Amino acid sequence: MSTYIEKIIENQKKSLHTVFKDTLYVVFAISLALNFVALDYVIFSQSTTFRIFFSQNSLFYNRTSIILSLLIAVLFGISITMVAFILKQRKKNPEQSTGSSILGSIFGVIASGCPVCGALLLPLLG
Repeated sequence: MSTYIEKIIENQKKSLHTVFKDTLYVVFAISLALNFVALDYVIFSQSTTFRIFFSQNSLFYNRTSIILSLLIAVLFGISITMVAFILKQRKKNPEQSTGSSILGSIFGVIASGCPVCGALLLPLLG
């Protein structure tokens, strides 16, 4: 079982290296992550302020909430960048089937961009 997991990790490393060796994709991923953080802040500021948020919650909750929000933003940036890379590669080679990869990419975007969607809706969709 561990060799299977090691193969998966190695494949992930190779694919990340392939995509992010181009500086354009690195900038795109960072931009997406920062925009996600900005959108998260706008949504957050519509319902509360940092002073209220920090005073009403425990220190552990505050720290984990901020850390996990930043982690989701980074993973969102990476995910969308990988989708853009896949779509660009499919455009170069149009004879390959793109229907399943586009559908899988859409589900991946939903899962990485919305934790509630990833936890509740995706299992319902299969």
